[in-house]
Amino acid sequence: TTPSSRSSCQRETVPSGASTPRSSVSSPMSSTPTAVLANPAAVAPWAAQGQAQEPEGPWTSEVEGLPGVWPKVDSTPACDELPDGRVIVRWLVRASQLLKPGSNEMHKLSKPCSVELDKETSQLRLELLPIISGTGRGQSTFGASNGCGKVQIRLAKERVRPLRVRIAAGRDNRAQAWQGPQVATMRGARPDFELSGVEWNFKLAQDDDQAGNRHLAIAVELSPGFA
Repeated sequence: TTPSSRSSCQRETVPSGASTPRSSVSSPMSSTPTAVLANPAAVAPWAAQGQAQEPEGPWTSEVEGLPGVWPKVDSTPACDELPDGRVIVRWLVRASQLLKPGSNEMHKLSKPCSVELDKETSQLRLELLPIISGTGRGQSTFGASNGCGKVQIRLAKERVRPLRVRIAAGRDNRAQAWQGPQVATMRGARPDFELSGVEWNFKLAQDDDQAGNRHLAIAVELSPGFA
């Protein structure tokens, strides 16, 4: 069974020049769920033991235990097909401007990447969208949402068979637990999907490089084969 794990966004105010807090987060299984900083050893022991596939149970593993590497910042997402047919899509976003206080950015769209699902090649994009705080001017920006948003999956054409989808944000010590799975029915000319009832505080998932640049890592797991 799938746990009802919802990742609610903590809409905290981060003053200009202040560092993003790295704590004050709780488990998605708690009564007040928020983004999670996952410990790879604790969250995905099955991967540490060399198992190729996650056993049945709570969906709380994180992406670092899976094969593949992160792509370069703002480049085409990296797609890795696992032996069991799952596809892991990794996207690394330059977040310094996107998530800065007062940001006027209204979305972030990835470059298209090719994924093979059910022996069929599809063009996929990922998109970050802010939580809309109102109908007024500027209220549909990441600045207005204080970094809170959703992850959307977009395909260039519809699929006959649904997909099972999980999504995670962050990497290394900022890695958050998988959210989902949920079943996506990708119908229509240009179908899209986002996890229902799930939103992220992307600021909590940012990581810094040695030059002080902030990056946001997004991982999507697609499981084909559902009738």
